[in-house]
Amino acid sequence: MAISAISNGESSSSVRTKINSSFTQLNALGDASTKNVGTTAGTVAAGNDPRLTRARTALTFASSITPNCDDGLSRSVTLTGDCVIGAPTNPVDGYIIRLKFLASGADRELTFNSSIKLPTGITYEATVVAGSTRIIELEYNGTSWMMIKNLEFVA
Repeated sequence: MAISAISNGESSSSVRTKINSSFTQLNALGDASTKNVGTTAGTVAAGNDPRLTRARTALTFASSITPNCDDGLSRSVTLTGDCVIGAPTNPVDGYIIRLKFLASGADRELTFNSSIKLPTGITYEATVVAGSTRIIELEYNGTSWMMIKNLEFVA
């Protein structure tokens, strides 16, 4: 931009203003311009980053699962046994994570770590009926996770 201004015969004052404007725009990026592009913590997000999209990524079943927000905010798992969900790690205030569970083979108990706050006055049904799908959304308020959606779709 400054080079084209010089070749267009603009004054040095005008060129200085354009250069300063360019530096101001670069400074607005913070340290993002010096980080690597990637899909993990400490990197600048690319367009296909699961932190930006609602693309659902699969979790491997275990009796205890703790989702990592850096791996995506929409996760799915096939329940082949009972499962305890831990508070998702690496959250940012305002994150909403969607968890989709499919009960395979039999009814499954799906419980949550005590750090996840359940809605007041609503009884949480821990049993996910065999063949059905449960979708749960949790929202992070800067200090804790709160369940904001709990839907079950029976097959």
